[in-house]
This record gives sequence, structure tokens and C-alpha cells, in this order.
Amino acid sequence: MSAEPKVSSYKRRTRTEVQELVAAFISSGMRRSEFCRSRRLSFGTLNRHLKEQRLQRKSPSASSAGRLVPVELAARKLPTQFHNFLRLFTAV
Repeated sequence: MSAEPKVSSYKRRTRTEVQELVAAFISSGMRRSEFCRSRRLSFGTLNRHLKEQRLQRKSPSASSAGRLVPVELAARKLPTQFHNFLRLFTAV
């Protein structure tokens, strides 16, 4: 028994590979579990990439919503009733 244990080397997928994987899943019409089994892919991995894609689609509108925008404040005119009220106390 001199066989050495197998060490699996993990190769990180490129963005292009991930996009192709997600596109292949969408066009396949298969359920996620079937697709993962056929590609020997972890179910969680596919879910993570699908979630990232959903977030990227939402991000342009979501990112602009969090930005600060310069505003100009206009002087607010007080109602006439308030002016009359102030005159009562300042006319003493």
C-alpha cells in the first residue's frame, strides 16, 4: 500500500467561465440539481453565481440610489398667522 492519497487541486473559475456556466444553466431548461449533477458542480456554487448575477443586474440603479446629491435650500416664508403671533410678543 504505497499509493499516495489523491490531492485535488482547486482551480478558480474566471469571470468568463462563470458567465458561461450561468448562461448554460439558464439555456439548459434543467433544474438546478440536475444541471449541477451533470456538470459535477456543487449546488451551492451555482446558487452563489446566480445570486451574484442577480445582484449585478440590480447594482446600477441601486448604486445610484445611495449617492449624495447637492441640493439648494430656499428660504421658507413663515405663514402670516405666525408673524401676527410673533408681533404680540415683540410689541411689548
